[in-house]
Amino acid sequence: MSLMIIKKKFKFGRLIALILITAIVMTIFTACGRKTDKTDTVPALVGLASIEAEELAWTEAKKVFGNTVLWRLAPIEERDPTTMRLHSDWQNNDLSAAWFVWYADPVGENWFMVSIQGKSIANKDIGTRSFSTMSMDSN
Repeated sequence: MSLMIIKKKFKFGRLIALILITAIVMTIFTACGRKTDKTDTVPALVGLASIEAEELAWTEAKKVFGNTVLWRLAPIEERDPTTMRLHSDWQNNDLSAAWFVWYADPVGENWFMVSIQGKSIANKDIGTRSFSTMSMDSN
């Protein structure tokens, strides 16, 4: 009679194991098919990459100086920032919603600044850059 009990326990144990495996497999397949809505937490990538911003600004800068030199390119994250800061995810995606791009006149003392918002030029400005004499000599 003890052999009968062992066989019943063995069959019952196999049944429990089969039910557990089925439950685990069903949970995995259900979780794989589920879509999480991450669009609420991740902001849409809007704006231009650095090369796109530079090319857009270049179209205006070459009209002003002809043969101009890229002086500075700064991605920013606010429309009217008090300080220039990198876009929060710029290091990973090279995108920024706004850019400041400066070009220098290679034969004069003028610079040309282009402000980009989104994918278009928001403002253009021409100014004078000045350099002070060196405070240390080259020796």
